[in-house]
Amino acid sequence: MDEIGRVVAIDNDKIIIQLESSASCSDCNSCSVGHDDKVRYLTLNNDINAEINDRVELEINPSMSILASVILYLFPILMMIAGYLIGDTIEVSNRSLRGDSEIAIFVSIGFLILSFIIIHFSDKYFKRLNIMTPKVMKLYKSHTITLDDL
Repeated sequence: MDEIGRVVAIDNDKIIIQLESSASCSDCNSCSVGHDDKVRYLTLNNDINAEINDRVELEINPSMSILASVILYLFPILMMIAGYLIGDTIEVSNRSLRGDSEIAIFVSIGFLILSFIIIHFSDKYFKRLNIMTPKVMKLYKSHTITLDDL
């Protein structure tokens, strides 16, 4: 998936890119930017010597987008289910005649919290390695951009 954004600020060796919602945003809604009045900001290294108001074309790896979605949405659910099953196994010997499952619920919530902690630290890890960071593919100088370039 490719996006085109505009450089709105430069901070030392970083550029801040403003991305407007594109046609693919209307189908996705994962970041709630599917509306015309919303924009996103992205901070990247200024490896291309971009200046303010330059346009840049970003490449977002589709497989990394899918992996990010799995980590954010599926991983907590799987951890919660695993926590419930482990808690239920622990509770089998202590279960009363009513069939209460308080321990399973508390372990499930604990695993859910643990999944958020894992996501938080893996996000820092991925950012440090630039694994899921979009890549700047093209630079369009603000004074030379034409319709053919887009």
